Amino acid sequence: MKIEGIYLIIDPTLTNKRSILDIALWSIAGGISVIQYRDKISDRSEFLENSFELKDICDSAQIPFIVNDAVDVAVLTNSYGVHLGQSDLPIDYARKILSPDQIVGLSNDGLGQAKESEFKGSDYVAVGAIYPTVSLGKSNRVPVGVENLEEIIRDILVPVVAIGGITEGNLYEVKKTGAAAACIVSDISLSKAPENKVKKLAKIWSEF
Repeated sequence: MKIEGIYLIIDPTLTNKRSILDIALWSIAGGISVIQYRDKISDRSEFLENSFELKDICDSAQIPFIVNDAVDVAVLTNSYGVHLGQSDLPIDYARKILSPDQIVGLSNDGLGQAKESEFKGSDYVAVGAIYPTVSLGKSNRVPVGVENLEEIIRDILVPVVAIGGITEGNLYEVKKTGAAAACIVSDISLSKAPENKVKKLAKIWSEF
């Protein structure tokens, strides 16, 4: 398994009141490549239970399951890895808790942070927001843009995941940069038919 292709973040606040498990199943049926679970509203026991269920779903589909922020939950569920923000547990401490085969991804808003994350040992770097977005607390960030994304990809050896404001309408532009994956949230999870949406996105990605 690799971090590549269409990478979905499932967030319970962005599902149109549908089950996060249904969003996962529909997305997998459409051909999603990676699923990350991000949950800032549920209590810890619910977060853990959901993580176990999502891990089982992803394992059945043989795709990576990533836990956002919660290193302890990543360990308990034996997820493929954990995704950390710049203000979360430092990567060297996360490594002390995680098993050797679990990966760590880090969020970054530009080349400087991305290079520092690579230096610290991140297995992949997520860069964004590429375009303006109101999802995931990135609305106050100046968009990175595809030109800066291309520069980061040229200077970074680990896989780069583009995130923020990516939709069916601009995915081709993102794919042309050479990004390993495109992380998409609202365009999938808020769509009327997530399975069909993922099929369209996966087709765009694979045709380039």
